[in-house]
Amino acid sequence: MEFCDDYSSYFISQGRNRTLHARQYLSGLLGDIRRKNIERIGEKIDQVDYQSVHNFVSESNWNHRALVDQVARDANALLGGNSESMLLLDETSFLKKGTRSVGVARQYCGCSGKIENGQVSVLGVLGCQRDATIIDYWLYLPEAWTQDCERMDRAHVPADKRTFKTKPELAWEIIENAINQGLEFNWVGMDSLYGSNSKLLAKLEEQGLRYVADVRSNQKFYVRDVSGALVYQRVDRLWIERGGEQAEHVHFRNATKGPLHA
Repeated sequence: MEFCDDYSSYFISQGRNRTLHARQYLSGLLGDIRRKNIERIGEKIDQVDYQSVHNFVSESNWNHRALVDQVARDANALLGGNSESMLLLDETSFLKKGTRSVGVARQYCGCSGKIENGQVSVLGVLGCQRDATIIDYWLYLPEAWTQDCERMDRAHVPADKRTFKTKPELAWEIIENAINQGLEFNWVGMDSLYGSNSKLLAKLEEQGLRYVADVRSNQKFYVRDVSGALVYQRVDRLWIERGGEQAEHVHFRNATKGPLHA
């Protein structure tokens, strides 16, 4: 846990030092506890005071934004500035049974592959070759939450985070923050949830950022036909007409069941 020393200052605020509670909570999260709530952590980690750690997680005032930005800069020193450095956009989900956790709702959860009750976060990941680490994240708030002020009051949602934003809008905030933090990446990668959003792609173009984006088969693009005229055509039609001539066989990486090809 010595690496925690580099981040201890972020847990000191309003004259109170919460570094010990941060270390105890992190020890629990990194351990082999099956249910990683504060009660179970208190049972496994020595000298954990339930009330103090609960206050640290739910009530204490420390600047998580500054901490996340420092993690991003430290990751950049290891993974950025390389010809293969990349910023990847994705999301992750957490299944929940209750209704009070911030952002919980019936929505598509990638961890189960279907619509379930859970939370969803949009992630920014800095990578280079086979190494990657999360450098930013935003919890997605469905409109059912942003339209319910009383519910947000109970959950202590910060006033500046109560406006509804789509997942592509949150992804753009991650990209902007990465640029502002001086992260060095050569391209941005994303799946079709983000690649199908024309506003996000337009912003990437405006910033002069290279990107690789999955697209949906019914997505349309302007391309030039054999005569040079611009036509607005679906991706699946483009593939039928030009895929055989211009497609390239690609090996992605080795997976549990063998090499991945496309």
